[in-house]
Amino acid sequence: MRGAGADRPRSAARGWTRMAMATRWTESGAMRRAIAVLLLVALAQWETHSAEAAGQEAGAIIVLDSSFTTQDSFGASTKLQAASNSVLGSIDRVPGLKVGLVAFGHRKARTCSDFELLKATASAVNEDFLRIMGRLKPQGPAPVAQALDFAARTPGILEGRSTLILIASGPDTCQADPCAIAQLLGKERKLRIDVVALSSGQETRMNALKCVAARTGGTFTVVDDESGLDAALTASLSAAATRAAIGSFNTRVESGGWSTEATPAMGAMDGGAEVTSFVPTTTGGPSSAVSLSAVLTDTGPQLVSGITWRIFAAKDEAPDEAARPVATLTEPEPSIMLPEGDYLVNVAYGRAHETRRISVKAGTALAERFILNAGGLRLRAVTANGEEIPPKSVAFTIQSDERDALDERQTVIEKAPVDTIIRLNAGIYHVVSVYGDANAVVESDVSVEAGKLTEASVNHKAARITFRLVQQKGGEALADTVWRIYSPTGQLVKQTAGALPTHILAAGSYTVEAERGGERYTGSVEVKEDGQQFVELIIPQ
Repeated sequence: MRGAGADRPRSAARGWTRMAMATRWTESGAMRRAIAVLLLVALAQWETHSAEAAGQEAGAIIVLDSSFTTQDSFGASTKLQAASNSVLGSIDRVPGLKVGLVAFGHRKARTCSDFELLKATASAVNEDFLRIMGRLKPQGPAPVAQALDFAARTPGILEGRSTLILIASGPDTCQADPCAIAQLLGKERKLRIDVVALSSGQETRMNALKCVAARTGGTFTVVDDESGLDAALTASLSAAATRAAIGSFNTRVESGGWSTEATPAMGAMDGGAEVTSFVPTTTGGPSSAVSLSAVLTDTGPQLVSGITWRIFAAKDEAPDEAARPVATLTEPEPSIMLPEGDYLVNVAYGRAHETRRISVKAGTALAERFILNAGGLRLRAVTANGEEIPPKSVAFTIQSDERDALDERQTVIEKAPVDTIIRLNAGIYHVVSVYGDANAVVESDVSVEAGKLTEASVNHKAARITFRLVQQKGGEALADTVWRIYSPTGQLVKQTAGALPTHILAAGSYTVEAERGGERYTGSVEVKEDGQQFVELIIPQ
């Protein structure tokens, strides 16, 4: 294992022990996407805490970059002109969604407090608004973080139901951290932020905004022409309309299928949220009994707990319309009377799920057995000498095996529980284990096999290091000291402060710098693969 920072071990086998291997499992992406779209819109109509019930309408805010960099060319026009045209063309395109607009960087050349509400969510697109849009000119820096915070506090932005859509030409240029602001807005206000990045040929500049979307469950899309911009903005507005109706029920359509985030509405999750059953009252028309059951594998036993069933009415004559919700059931083997017709039945078991179309014929009983093709994954972490690492000291992230067009993996579970069985669809997953708060990171691909429990244990070769600056050997540690730890390549691994800071570092060689009272002192340290070490820097006399 190499020393620090970006020099992370990425071997698929290093540091890991595994049990129960499996072959790659795939599914029909086209069918999943079609079903996901139907369910997504249907669930929007089904949310009990709807906007009408709450007495308020949740809106969305487009946060438009009008800073100096938007004067760059973008197809046949400038970035700002293209973005303005797209906003005007899309702002009333999604029925039922109130859209507002915040612009930044358009009035003053040398200030980081230039952001303005140009259109409130409750106001209409009128001549005054069109006149304002026509007068927008790129002027100053880009206070992205402050503009997002400002937009989140405008009228019509409701907790858990609203979306901010950032159209940006580049990162924040006002020495603020939009990622921190995004994390705060996502955690405290439960807002989602989609980022539409206007390509400049320097994509690394735009990567600084990926975390804005990632930390709020939003999407990050890079566009390089006006048609791509229109498509991305329309998609974000459509998703915002769904979220405005369904609140914090966070379902997302993904490339190649659909996945469901851990939300109370889904139920049957590890750590289990409660689900309230809704069973319809059948009409006087012809009906039939439908019995449902689920198994992990074709030859496995029937599941007897932790199951959630959702039934939707399918419409062949209008496939783009929402599938009407019919029932939610939490019994492991429910039986329900359904009128004649076609239905979509979704079963969820933890993070594993399956959806199937069924046809009910009058007078003919129907029994449907769902094979989830799912297994379990249990994660543990140990030190180099085999001692268990406390769960609070290690963090696991489970990601998809596949990468998207931006070479990014989709996060399946962030902060996955330690030593707990996690239910997943069979397949290959990429697992990242972080020990401590510095660079002790191990990554590996892990296979989950249907009907089996895969136990993965990561072996972290790292030690706990305590630093102290003293005037003589064995002397008292001096307070008000800033510490910087560098890898052999000169990359900053960790910066901290205090008399006795303690951090966990991956085994390897480091340079340590202590700064106090304007003076700097350096030393080197060789971190072992385990245990506790003390590093003492002595001030030269």
